[in-house]
Amino acid sequence: MSRLSISVEIDLFDSEAVFVALLPKLLRSHALDALDPGDVNAPRQVGLADFRDQAKSFLGTIAHDAQAGAKLFPTVGLGQAMRVENRRLAAAALVLEQHVVHVAAFNLDVNEIDYSYDMS
Repeated sequence: MSRLSISVEIDLFDSEAVFVALLPKLLRSHALDALDPGDVNAPRQVGLADFRDQAKSFLGTIAHDAQAGAKLFPTVGLGQAMRVENRRLAAAALVLEQHVVHVAAFNLDVNEIDYSYDMS
């Protein structure tokens, strides 16, 4: 079990083409967040192994919470939006014809979260 002490965000895409199309927008967004000097949740330097462990644990938390409490909503375009929000995380997925196209997730309170789901 590991205690997460840094902000974690993740974007997953179903294809390289979708990722390439959205990469410039994602980079601008994350770069602007990184430049905010008042962000108390900004990532700190930790070892690569720490990032891998935290990423695996965060993915396990997303999967667990999605199975336990995801809700579907209509979208203005194609597909449906699947959302999960609780005290630990906010996550959204675009689902088209039973296929997940994009997932975005964020931890909500880095001081309260204990990611303990093992995905090994």
